[in-house]
Amino acid sequence: MNPSDPALVVHLFVAVSRPRAIDQLRTFWDTLGTVLGMDHTIVALALPKELPAQFPDGAVAARRDRSGTRQAIVRRRHDALTVSVALDGSPWADLDRQWASVTEPTEVIGGARLHTGVLPPDRLPVGDFAVPGVPVVVEEEPGPDDRAQRLFTVLFTEAATAEAEQWFWSQGPEHPPAFARQLLNAAKLRHQLRVLRSDADRRSDFDTAIREALTALLQPDPDAEELERHRRTLLGLTVGPHGAVQRLTRLREMRRTVAIAADNPAAPADHELAAWLGLTIEDEIVYGEAVHERARETLAALTLEAERALQARREQTTAVEAGDERRRHGFTLLQSGFLGAVLMILAAVQAFGYKASFLAPSVVPALIATLGALALLLATLVLWLLVPAEQKPPAWLGALFAGLLGAALGWLAVASAVELSTGRAASPILTWAGAVPGGLGGAALLYRSLREGP
Repeated sequence: MNPSDPALVVHLFVAVSRPRAIDQLRTFWDTLGTVLGMDHTIVALALPKELPAQFPDGAVAARRDRSGTRQAIVRRRHDALTVSVALDGSPWADLDRQWASVTEPTEVIGGARLHTGVLPPDRLPVGDFAVPGVPVVVEEEPGPDDRAQRLFTVLFTEAATAEAEQWFWSQGPEHPPAFARQLLNAAKLRHQLRVLRSDADRRSDFDTAIREALTALLQPDPDAEELERHRRTLLGLTVGPHGAVQRLTRLREMRRTVAIAADNPAAPADHELAAWLGLTIEDEIVYGEAVHERARETLAALTLEAERALQARREQTTAVEAGDERRRHGFTLLQSGFLGAVLMILAAVQAFGYKASFLAPSVVPALIATLGALALLLATLVLWLLVPAEQKPPAWLGALFAGLLGAALGWLAVASAVELSTGRAASPILTWAGAVPGGLGGAALLYRSLREGP
């Protein structure tokens, strides 16, 4: 097949709402000038050569090379830009190589290349579908349904050249040609199919999470923390960035997009794809709603049971705190009673001038020190025994008070023993010999007890 007037027409479709795609389009548009020599304006169209900052509806920019055999135009229609490029003057293979020298944008809705040419009526082959005024349209290498790029061969007679060019290249500067609009709708269908396949179905994750949550719920005494963990997992799967709610809303948007694009696709295969994709999306919505309903009901049960378990834990904690408070109150009363009795005795001894004749003068200071250290330790012991762990003072402080009591007891023991055996007061060396071990022993004993806890 060697048609006359061979040409390559390329249509690329870019979403206006995607900044990265627009950036790639600007780079590509500049490359048409630097690589393919399209650095001249098309005077007849009265359009700028450069792309504008914003894209109004209609034609926005156009450029050509010096000879006019290479042309490009950008048009906006609704939410998409159609970039149309035409190369002619060489066989299709040479035109394909020229086009391959340009880096196409990747962030596109889709695109199509059209090999066009003129043949005599008796040499026209049979096409894939009929278009008024265009005898032959064949899609070469159809490929998978979600393909982004397509290749067509468009053949027509010399008498039908004008009508064919209006269909695949231009119906005037403002609006894309009819075939480009059909290709855009088909590209949207295939783009939605790619989005659907990339949007992972997490039904298996939901089923696992729901099954584990129900297992935890059915335990005789479910743990509140475990229930809360399952609740958070289901919340993430339901309302998270990739959860069921987000997927359902995307599927509904996709359903509407497919319904609009299905009105005017390019080829019979696109009609079949639109019908199948619409049914598939409907099925996904039904399944997604079922999963969402199961998750919602499970979340409600988890929330109620978690609140009940937390309330039971709060009541248990309150009962424990009440018991601790009663013990603290009892110990405080006992402590107050003991200290009050000691003070009463001392006051009575002082008031009546009573003197214990059996106590030698050398023993009295040791006895007074012992009573003072005992009162100090008892007055502060409640801070370690009956308060929560996070409120307890450091263990070394209690060890210090116990060390004072141990040293006083050691002093009292040495003073009493020396007085009974010799009738004299103990020497400082003997006093220290009893006080130091007693202090160290008392401090070590209480420090160890406080560190180990009850």
